[in-house]
Amino acid sequence: MWFVLDAKYKPVGILDNTIPNGCPILNDNRKEQILNGYNTLTFDVPANHKTANLLETEGFVVFTDDNGSELYRIKRTREIHGEQMIKTVECEPGATADLLTQRIRPVEFTSQTLTQVVGTLLANTGWELGESYYDDVVTIEYQDYPTSLDAIHQAIEAFDAEIEFKVEFNGTRIVRKVVNLYQQRGRKTNQIFEYGHNLQGVERSEDTKLLFTAMIGIKDGMMIKDKAVGDPKWDKFETGDDFVADPEALELYGNNGRHIFGIYQDNSASSPTELYNNTCAQLEKHNKPQYKYEVDIAFLGNVSIGDTIMIKDRTFEPELYLNARVLEKTSSTIEPEKGSVVLGEYTQLRVDPIVAAKRIQQSVTMKQNEWTKAKEMSDQLDTRVGNAEEKD
Repeated sequence: MWFVLDAKYKPVGILDNTIPNGCPILNDNRKEQILNGYNTLTFDVPANHKTANLLETEGFVVFTDDNGSELYRIKRTREIHGEQMIKTVECEPGATADLLTQRIRPVEFTSQTLTQVVGTLLANTGWELGESYYDDVVTIEYQDYPTSLDAIHQAIEAFDAEIEFKVEFNGTRIVRKVVNLYQQRGRKTNQIFEYGHNLQGVERSEDTKLLFTAMIGIKDGMMIKDKAVGDPKWDKFETGDDFVADPEALELYGNNGRHIFGIYQDNSASSPTELYNNTCAQLEKHNKPQYKYEVDIAFLGNVSIGDTIMIKDRTFEPELYLNARVLEKTSSTIEPEKGSVVLGEYTQLRVDPIVAAKRIQQSVTMKQNEWTKAKEMSDQLDTRVGNAEEKD
């Protein structure tokens, strides 16, 4: 059941395929994205149904599933009147217009948490902060009168957070519009999918447009070379005056032995050490080709946006094992077997432990076979002894 609201959030109708004389959803397409939590919804209804007239631009649709309720603003409608009477409705996130119409005046947040920063950025938008994961403090400055939406995007990028927009109900009325912030959406699953095996018809793309073997970190008045002791996990990188470099990536992907430099404009660092750590984190994201696997949703089953699964790609030598996240998901409530997901943000896994685990499993299987044969021989011996005793 989806609720239809007018431009003032008043409930005016229901879309439901199960109630008599209800307005049915003929087909639908919902696209979810990790990037900035930007989801879209498109659906068809009978144009000659009375509820179809209530689906007006700048009105709203509340989409509800097992993960809660989302607010969509109707931005475009099309009607076909002929042999078929169909009205197509295209929607964007309900929060977009609310956050685009507010401007953030020049302000500097000094040693503030993500909760404090985003709570302030949401003022006067009609939205409020819901969940927010535990966060450290950063210093972040806004100078160019960004919209609330752009400012929030900058904030979650500074904290490396992920965002979603939800609404809460009392009966049929929206009582709260919330922005939830997570360190990482989704869950880590134990599902393994094999490219070229149980992932038939998968489209794999490799992109090196944003591949860098070194990253220049920029922040006014700061130089990476002036850092104190950085995070030990970045010791694998080399440090220059204003950059960090990955020697392994240089060997694998460098331009004839020369580094490929990227530039990272750091708006949050409050010290050269933070600038160093943040620049290293950016290099880690871009020091390898970006693979994307687009998979028919029928092969993946019940996965949600942000979930992490394992991919085994047998076309590489040696075989490639990746942890990959669901970055985009296209689905339909009317035809749940249709749709697709885009997998990315991969982390290559070491093959040795996986191979070792397989060998252990094979060894156990062989032992089980030996034990089974031994037991069968023992049973046969017991039977023979028993028969001999009967004859005596």
